[in-house]
Amino acid sequence: MKKYQIITLSLATLAMANSCAPEQKAESTTAIKEKAIPVSVVPVIPYQKGIAIKSSGIVGSKKEVKLSFKIGGVIQEVFVREGSYVKKGQLLARLNSKEIDAQVIQAKAGLEKANRDLQRVDKLYRDTVATLEQVQDLSTAKEVAQANLEIAEFNRKYAEIYAPSSGRILQQFAERGEIVGPGSPVYFLATEDQAKVIRIGLSDKDVVKVVMNDEAMVRFDAYPGENFKARVSEIAAGANPQNGTYEIELSIDSKGFPLKNGFVGKVSLYPEARNNKVQVPLSALVEANQEAALVYALDSTGENVIPLNLKNYELGDSFMVVSGEQLLGKTQIVSDGAKYLNPDSKVKVHKEKVRTLSQK
Repeated sequence: MKKYQIITLSLATLAMANSCAPEQKAESTTAIKEKAIPVSVVPVIPYQKGIAIKSSGIVGSKKEVKLSFKIGGVIQEVFVREGSYVKKGQLLARLNSKEIDAQVIQAKAGLEKANRDLQRVDKLYRDTVATLEQVQDLSTAKEVAQANLEIAEFNRKYAEIYAPSSGRILQQFAERGEIVGPGSPVYFLATEDQAKVIRIGLSDKDVVKVVMNDEAMVRFDAYPGENFKARVSEIAAGANPQNGTYEIELSIDSKGFPLKNGFVGKVSLYPEARNNKVQVPLSALVEANQEAALVYALDSTGENVIPLNLKNYELGDSFMVVSGEQLLGKTQIVSDGAKYLNPDSKVKVHKEKVRTLSQK
């Protein structure tokens, strides 16, 4: 009898356990689901425009010319001043010509003597008194004298400075009575018939990112609130020996505003992104240092995350740019909620919070 009581009690206990099992399983499943961290994600898309390179430069004309004398001497006259408007062919300055005039007279006298000597010896040669060698030597002497006269006359011509084109004198470097050497600048002329440009200096690290026609935005204190579009029109082949930077010239769309030479502009240059670049919002960053930045990507199930250490990143105002290869083919990056994750975290994506990069 006692044996039957024990069996009956065991069956009752087993029945109670089975009746409770579904409830315990449901509670366990609920607990797992409650551990999923709510997050929002952004899709990975190509980034077409590079991080802005910030610099500043000075407005000038496309064609700016430093005017100088070919020879050295004492300045006799300066006919225009800094800021003056000049016309093409206008006389701007002149050297004292006494020395160069004397050189021209000397060269003419030398040529005349060479002609007389050649004529005399040529006559003697026809009379078989002089040799052919003497005739040839004097012919060479005449050619040398002729060349000396041409040099002297050429130098006299360039003892005066004429405006090569119409424009405005931006700077004047010398005054009347000063002694200047050959090629020493006297005037700095900006032509009026050329587009306005702004020139900036970039480091070797930045200049390699820039190509012709890259876009830029320029701002001037003279026109607050106005943005002027610009494009790269020239890139220096070598560095400036004085400061080690590479000069970049940008053509500016003035939008009808008078941009005067000498205006200082703040330039934001946007080199086109190359090498499969993608954009990641800063809100996705979990931690970062100079070596790498940690973000989380969704796996193929959409319920788990994969940590990605992104290297060689560039920082923008609200995003960073990295090479697409580092994302290992992942197309969704965790944005909101990323700071609460670890590699073992389960996540639940809020569909209504899925955002595109353009909404960032």
